[in-house]
Amino acid sequence: MALLGNGRLSQGMGKSHGHCLGIAPAGDQILFDWSENENHTLDAKEIGGSYTYTTGTGKFDGITGTGTYVDRGNQFKSLSDGSYVAHATYQSSYKLPVRSN
Repeated sequence: MALLGNGRLSQGMGKSHGHCLGIAPAGDQILFDWSENENHTLDAKEIGGSYTYTTGTGKFDGITGTGTYVDRGNQFKSLSDGSYVAHATYQSSYKLPVRSN
């Protein structure tokens, strides 16, 4: 998964938003827009957010849906300085168009 995002912090608080691209083993791609729900500090232990599927290719072509996530990345020690470990759980609901063969 490739994650692209940005955020704004003011007085040590803020939230981020961005896009995420997932690639299935067969090469099909899926893109969703994500946003954190609430302002938080950089060292928050849990960060919740929501996302919306925006487009896809191959078997994901025409996908629609939404979901939520909880990121617990700051609960883990990174392997080296300047790196970040992310662990997130997702719940989603989506639909794919019916295709005729």
